[in-house]
Parts: sequence; C-alpha cells; structure tokens
Amino acid sequence: MDPFEGRLSFLNHLKHLNASHSSSQKCAQFALRHSDLAEDLFSCILEELDSTHLNVRVNLLHLVETILDNPASKETLYPDLFSTNVERILKNCVPAEGGRVNLQVVKKVLERMYAKGYIDASLMEGLQRNSDFSVHEFGKEEILRRFEEDRERHKRLRENIWQIASDMEFDRMWEESADFDEIDWVYMREEFEKLESSTG
Repeated sequence: MDPFEGRLSFLNHLKHLNASHSSSQKCAQFALRHSDLAEDLFSCILEELDSTHLNVRVNLLHLVETILDNPASKETLYPDLFSTNVERILKNCVPAEGGRVNLQVVKKVLERMYAKGYIDASLMEGLQRNSDFSVHEFGKEEILRRFEEDRERHKRLRENIWQIASDMEFDRMWEESADFDEIDWVYMREEFEKLESSTG
C-alpha cells in the first residue's frame, strides 16, 4: 500500500472511531499492520486532533494508547512519534478554550500511560498544574453523545476488573472442591426428575 492510499484508508477508519474498545482496536490493528507507513498514519491522527470535535479528541488519545499497548508497536516508529508529539496531542485534547470538559478523562489516560512508561513525570505534572480553562458550551446532541462516549470509556477502564479467573485460580478451585461421588449422582437424578415432572 502506498502512503497516499494508506492515508486515505486510515482517515476513513478514523472517521468511524468512537469510544468503544472494538473501534480503537480496529484502527490500531490497521496502523500496526501498515507500520511501514507509521509517519504518514500518525500524521493523520495529528491532523484529526487539530480539526475534530473535543469529544473525538479523547477517542484519538485512547487510540494512541491502544497502539502503544500492542507489543508489536515496540518494533515500529509509533513510540518515538508519540513522545515527539505528546505535547501537541495534549494541547489538542485539553485546549485552553473549552478543554476543561476533557481534563479528567485525559488525566486518567495519562496516569495509565505514565504507569506504562509512555510519558515522563514532567509532562504529567505540567498537565496537573494546568487547570485554568474556560467552560465550553455544548448543545443537547453533543451532551448526549458525550454521555454515551464517557460510558464506553468507563467500561473500558473497568475491563481489567472484569477479567475471567486465570488457569491457576481455576486449578486451585478444582483441587479444593470435593470429588464427584454416588451422592452427587442421586442428587442430580432427583433434580432431573423434578425438572421433567414440572415441564412434562
């Protein structure tokens, strides 16, 4: 895929980006699959950040995090492109005028990115000090869309809590449970008979 075609395809993906995890994953997979075009694709993200609505800018920050979270990104230019442009990204996500609406969400994303080593402490401190923002006026449609996207983001933040028990945990519970014996068969037979009589 040549750079022009790659940019057009990626911009089309970005137009459909929303707060859902699957949407971020789809865009991130495209970016990683075409990592030979990393500079061109990352410039698409920066251009979208410059021109799009405040709600979408947070989605783009989540996309960058999703790209960097993929182990394959370490073999690409994406980590360097992010560290070079991180201040520009943050200024677009939390602009001086109306940026307060994104401040809390961006802080949470930055805390995660800092914990993963994607940004340094000085940038984090700078954003935490920068709380002098004006209030942005949203229309009814924008407010409803923001509610929905914030709900999706909060779902994503809780994904780690919702994890299925690991194999070790399953093995431990299996070992601690009693063996299946004749009493269990009798109990199951009785329950099955009750079920048959109630449905039969």
